Amino acid sequence: MDNIEKKSKYIPSKPDFDPKACPNFHRVAEILEKADGGISSVPEIQSALDAFAGSRELTVLVRNEVRRLADGGGGHQPTNWSHLTLYQDEKFELIVESLQPFSPAGFLVTAATSKEMRVVGKGVIEFTVYRIPAATDMATLDKTLRPEFIEKKLLTPDAPGASVHLLDIVDIGVLSPSITIVLSERSRAPFTWSFDRESLEPLMVSASQTSLTRFRTLVDLVAAFQGTEFQSPAAEEFLLQLGNHELHFLRWRACQALAKINLSRAHPLLTRLADDAHPQIRRLAAVALQRINETTLAG
Repeated sequence: MDNIEKKSKYIPSKPDFDPKACPNFHRVAEILEKADGGISSVPEIQSALDAFAGSRELTVLVRNEVRRLADGGGGHQPTNWSHLTLYQDEKFELIVESLQPFSPAGFLVTAATSKEMRVVGKGVIEFTVYRIPAATDMATLDKTLRPEFIEKKLLTPDAPGASVHLLDIVDIGVLSPSITIVLSERSRAPFTWSFDRESLEPLMVSASQTSLTRFRTLVDLVAAFQGTEFQSPAAEEFLLQLGNHELHFLRWRACQALAKINLSRAHPLLTRLADDAHPQIRRLAAVALQRINETTLAG
């Protein structure tokens, strides 16, 4: 995969390859390069993907990549390798993927990115979409929430297209071996939720970005190491800066840790968070300030 991921955006990278052989693919790439926002901001990508999926250009692209890897000595893919990157930049990734019928897992997960999917050649996929309310706080699992059914359809070469929106819950059943092309946004939702496949009951929440997991772990370690030989002299400043983070759960996590280390320095942050834009943070900060005031009066 390294040879594929580190190449240029266009897969036809052999010097003697004529880009005119794949005009539909190059139209897709050209649209993506000029796009300023996500998939929803480039509606013309729908027709471009349809034209590409309906052409025979994918065969040309794959054949060319196989030759390129063989010529470069990089054609040693693992036996379970099932997708090939066609295009990749800082905003989008376009892959071709081989899907086989399988026994589905016992749970469904919210989509971390928006996607466009097309079935190419033969294949049948059962595509079911659920959606959770737009105002849901993804950082806090709500066991009473149940997603709303949106649609269920069969994807075939005659009706190949499907759209996945950010935070959609998509159940994909591969009914026969299928080849798909999938365009994904590179940005990700901070969290994903897992749901029971049958009851649609929320099961757990997890961070979908490793950077968020890293921040949460750092905050917990900073608080745990305070007063030990591992404590950091920059801990309080780090937590104060994190108290301004754009994600509300990190602001609150940092404030909690700072209160354990130095309550007097955490007090101004708590006061500010009592007027936070997020209602849950306002409520938690107000309760914390009330408890501090009651403790102070009692003392």
